[in-house]
Amino acid sequence: MLSVSPSAFACISRSPFTNLDGALANKKVASLSAGQYHTLALCADGTLVSWGYNEHGELGNNTVTPSKTPINIGSFGALAGKTVSAVASGGSHSLALCTDGTLATWGANNKSQLGLIGISRSLVPVAVPSAGAIQGKTILGIAAGGNHNLVLCTDRSAAAWGDNSNGQLGNNTTATSEVSSSVDSTAWPTGSRCMLAATGSASLHSLAMVGLPSPSTSSTVQSISIPADASLYLPPLDDPDHDGIPNLVERAFALDPANDSSGKLPVPLRIGDNYVLEFTEPESLTSVTYGAESSVDLKPGSWREVKDTGSGSHHIFSVPTADSNTIFFRLKVSE
Repeated sequence: MLSVSPSAFACISRSPFTNLDGALANKKVASLSAGQYHTLALCADGTLVSWGYNEHGELGNNTVTPSKTPINIGSFGALAGKTVSAVASGGSHSLALCTDGTLATWGANNKSQLGLIGISRSLVPVAVPSAGAIQGKTILGIAAGGNHNLVLCTDRSAAAWGDNSNGQLGNNTTATSEVSSSVDSTAWPTGSRCMLAATGSASLHSLAMVGLPSPSTSSTVQSISIPADASLYLPPLDDPDHDGIPNLVERAFALDPANDSSGKLPVPLRIGDNYVLEFTEPESLTSVTYGAESSVDLKPGSWREVKDTGSGSHHIFSVPTADSNTIFFRLKVSE
């Protein structure tokens, strides 16, 4: 997946493409992904377009005709009626994460990279079965390799499927798999969690960035940064169980501070032109105050208060995607 710095990308995302034809005309682009011979662009309004090589259906428009002009693929197959939050382009396939947590993929399937068996390719997006290591999990980030895929889940585990001839699935085998398998973390330092999973459009290998839980400190106001992309910043907080979530935050959501609460906190989702963090506080709590801040770069002084537009015990914190290509939420809890 193509990575562009927020400062460089902001100029692109805030200016309409008035000089382009096709599906990108007068659109604002939120993110890009460059495959080996094709490109995907996710627009700020949630539409998804593609162009380039298309021999295996990697453009997702139900043809094998290449296109020099961007075409809208959101009306085909498993993406019909859905809003896409992230995209990844592989060697000859594509992958999309939707705001409802589902995955869709299309293009070549010669190495089971679509997560399916019995077909050699798909010319339209098809749903990736929620099976294997991703079953029951919420996906935070995606990446596409030459003939395999990686996903990062909110519990900070990583999973992969597809070609594994060089061990790129990271599951201690070289067997190709259409079902997602967990990336083996047994060799990581104790307490490590996956912060970022990455690969490239022609890659036969994968990368993972791991981090240790932060040291504990005492505080009556505690916060945890919840990303709108596939990165996570954890400040030093009171967290003796080392799950990366402060005790006060766990209590504020009726979670057990003595047990791992990874993947159980609310996660911001892209809805239309905004990243939205929405939740209802537990009925049993009466002395807890909730708030949120956002930042585009995590620099000191960059955090801005996010207005709570919910009512009563239902909280809604929303930040426009036009603010930056990357947005970090900091959920604040005090008692």
